[in-house]
Amino acid sequence: MFPWKPLRLIRDLEVQVDYTFSKLIHEPWGCGKNLGNWYPDIDLFEFEDEYVIEVDLPGVLPEDFHFAIGENCLTIRGTRKCTNLVRSARGIVVERGYGSFSRRFPLDETVDETKISVDHQEGVYSIRIPKQR
Repeated sequence: MFPWKPLRLIRDLEVQVDYTFSKLIHEPWGCGKNLGNWYPDIDLFEFEDEYVIEVDLPGVLPEDFHFAIGENCLTIRGTRKCTNLVRSARGIVVERGYGSFSRRFPLDETVDETKISVDHQEGVYSIRIPKQR
Protein backbone atom coordinates (compact mmCIF):
# COMPACT_ATOMS: atom_id res chain seq x y z
CA MET A 1 0.00 0.00 0.00
CA PHE A 2 1.02 3.59 -0.61
CA PRO A 3 1.02 6.08 2.26
CA TRP A 4 -1.89 8.53 2.32
CA LYS A 5 -0.75 12.12 1.70
CA PRO A 6 -3.66 14.53 2.22
CA LEU A 7 -1.60 17.65 1.42
CA ARG A 8 -0.64 16.16 -1.95
CA LEU A 9 -4.32 15.56 -2.73
CA ILE A 10 -5.12 19.21 -2.00
CA ARG A 11 -2.31 20.42 -4.26
CA ASP A 12 -3.38 18.07 -7.06
CA LEU A 13 -6.94 19.37 -6.75
CA GLU A 14 -5.72 23.00 -6.97
CA VAL A 15 -3.75 22.23 -10.14
CA GLN A 16 -6.73 20.48 -11.73
CA VAL A 17 -9.12 23.35 -10.86
CA ASP A 18 -6.69 25.95 -12.27
CA TYR A 19 -6.29 23.93 -15.46
CA THR A 20 -10.05 23.48 -15.88
CA PHE A 21 -10.85 27.18 -15.36
CA SER A 22 -8.07 28.20 -17.72
CA LYS A 23 -9.51 25.98 -20.46
CA LEU A 24 -13.06 27.20 -19.83
CA ILE A 25 -12.15 30.88 -19.81
CA HIS A 26 -9.44 31.19 -22.47
CA GLU A 27 -9.68 28.49 -25.09
CA PRO A 28 -13.32 28.92 -26.20
CA TRP A 29 -12.44 32.50 -27.13
CA GLY A 30 -9.34 31.61 -29.14
CA CYS A 31 -6.98 32.92 -26.49
CA GLY A 32 -4.96 29.79 -25.85
CA LYS A 33 -1.43 30.18 -24.55
CA ASN A 34 0.24 30.03 -27.96
CA LEU A 35 -1.84 32.57 -29.83
CA GLY A 36 -0.23 35.98 -29.88
CA ASN A 37 3.32 36.24 -28.59
CA TRP A 38 5.34 33.14 -29.29
CA TYR A 39 8.96 32.28 -29.86
CA PRO A 40 10.31 29.69 -32.28
CA ASP A 41 12.64 26.99 -30.99
CA ILE A 42 16.28 27.52 -31.91
CA ASP A 43 19.63 25.78 -31.71
CA LEU A 44 22.72 27.99 -31.56
CA PHE A 45 26.16 26.54 -32.20
CA GLU A 46 29.57 28.17 -32.01
CA PHE A 47 32.43 26.91 -34.11
CA GLU A 48 35.97 28.21 -34.31
CA ASP A 49 35.19 30.29 -37.40
CA GLU A 50 31.41 30.84 -37.31
CA TYR A 51 28.12 30.76 -35.45
CA VAL A 52 25.26 28.65 -36.77
CA ILE A 53 21.68 29.25 -35.68
CA GLU A 54 18.91 26.88 -36.69
CA VAL A 55 15.35 28.14 -36.24
CA ASP A 56 12.28 25.89 -36.44
CA LEU A 57 9.73 27.82 -38.48
CA PRO A 58 7.44 25.49 -40.40
CA GLY A 59 4.76 27.47 -42.19
CA VAL A 60 6.79 30.70 -42.25
CA LEU A 61 7.51 31.85 -45.79
CA PRO A 62 10.95 33.30 -46.60
CA GLU A 63 9.41 36.73 -47.24
CA ASP A 64 7.98 36.65 -43.69
CA PHE A 65 11.38 35.92 -42.05
CA HIS A 66 13.92 38.70 -41.41
CA PHE A 67 17.20 39.06 -39.55
CA ALA A 68 19.59 41.85 -38.73
CA ILE A 69 22.95 42.13 -37.02
CA GLY A 70 24.09 45.17 -35.11
CA GLU A 71 26.20 45.88 -32.04
CA ASN A 72 27.29 42.22 -31.77
CA CYS A 73 23.69 41.07 -31.60
CA LEU A 74 21.55 39.05 -34.01
CA THR A 75 17.83 39.83 -34.19
CA ILE A 76 15.42 37.51 -35.94
CA ARG A 77 11.77 38.36 -36.54
CA GLY A 78 8.92 37.20 -38.63
CA THR A 79 5.30 36.17 -38.80
CA ARG A 80 3.47 32.88 -38.95
CA LYS A 81 0.03 33.51 -40.38
CA CYS A 82 -3.02 31.74 -39.00
CA THR A 83 -4.49 29.00 -41.12
CA ASN A 84 -8.15 29.08 -42.14
CA LEU A 85 -8.85 26.43 -39.49
CA VAL A 86 -7.47 28.59 -36.68
CA ARG A 87 -9.48 31.61 -37.83
CA SER A 88 -12.79 29.85 -38.41
CA ALA A 89 -13.07 26.89 -36.02
CA ARG A 90 -13.07 26.37 -32.28
CA GLY A 91 -9.70 24.89 -31.41
CA ILE A 92 -9.77 21.76 -29.30
CA VAL A 93 -5.97 21.69 -29.04
CA VAL A 94 -3.96 24.64 -30.38
CA GLU A 95 -0.27 24.23 -29.59
CA ARG A 96 1.41 25.94 -32.54
CA GLY A 97 2.16 29.64 -32.17
CA TYR A 98 0.84 32.21 -34.63
CA GLY A 99 1.46 35.88 -35.15
CA SER A 100 4.65 37.89 -34.97
CA PHE A 101 7.81 36.93 -33.14
CA SER A 102 11.14 38.56 -32.40
CA ARG A 103 14.25 37.21 -30.68
CA ARG A 104 17.71 38.66 -30.02
CA PHE A 105 20.95 36.79 -29.50
CA PRO A 106 24.20 38.38 -28.31
CA LEU A 107 27.33 37.46 -30.25
CA ASP A 108 30.56 37.55 -28.28
CA GLU A 109 32.89 38.40 -31.14
CA THR A 110 32.84 40.71 -34.09
CA VAL A 111 31.25 38.98 -37.04
CA ASP A 112 31.59 39.46 -40.77
CA GLU A 113 28.17 40.84 -41.70
CA THR A 114 28.96 40.74 -45.44
CA LYS A 115 29.24 36.93 -45.51
CA ILE A 116 26.12 35.88 -43.60
CA SER A 117 24.11 33.19 -45.35
CA VAL A 118 20.60 31.87 -44.74
CA ASP A 119 19.31 28.53 -45.94
CA HIS A 120 15.70 27.37 -45.68
CA GLN A 121 14.91 23.67 -45.86
CA GLU A 122 11.89 21.74 -44.62
CA GLY A 123 10.74 24.47 -42.23
CA VAL A 124 14.18 25.07 -40.68
CA TYR A 125 16.09 28.29 -41.30
CA SER A 126 19.87 27.93 -40.89
CA ILE A 127 21.79 31.16 -40.41
CA ARG A 128 25.58 31.00 -40.78
CA ILE A 129 27.45 33.95 -39.30
CA PRO A 130 31.22 33.94 -40.00
CA LYS A 131 33.53 35.41 -37.38
CA GLN A 132 36.02 38.08 -38.41
CA ARG A 133 39.61 36.98 -38.18
